[in-house]
Amino acid sequence: MKWLAWFLEDKPGPVGKLQVDAPEPLDQPPPKKWMIWVAILLGIACWEVGLLWVFAEWPSLRGSQWLLKLGGLSLYGWASYRVSAKPDYTNLGWWGGLLDNPFRSSDNVNRWLFYLQVLLVPGQLMAYSFVMGWVIFDQLTRKLNS
Repeated sequence: MKWLAWFLEDKPGPVGKLQVDAPEPLDQPPPKKWMIWVAILLGIACWEVGLLWVFAEWPSLRGSQWLLKLGGLSLYGWASYRVSAKPDYTNLGWWGGLLDNPFRSSDNVNRWLFYLQVLLVPGQLMAYSFVMGWVIFDQLTRKLNS
């Protein structure tokens, strides 16, 4: 049925964006303090799960395999921090995205952007907790040194 989408969609629907280093929206209010702390704690939990994945096979890993796993985890966090996927939720399929629209190919792009967004969320939380942890540590050391 997917070939129907290519032939029957005369005007593609709205499609979301995949951006690298997307600017922060100016009209968005800043997050509340409790939201920041929850995001930091979730990011730390994601780091713990990732580090457990890296070091779970510590005795059986040869050479620098554990270093490659740790580098892959860090690369995932860095890429998640830099890349943002924003699907257009108005064109995600039928019934709020539960069913695929067989007559539109543009909703498939939004669906894949949504999947990518879900895939990047743990890495974004990891990167956010790392960056905010660094900022908090920097502020604390400045207060202690002054």
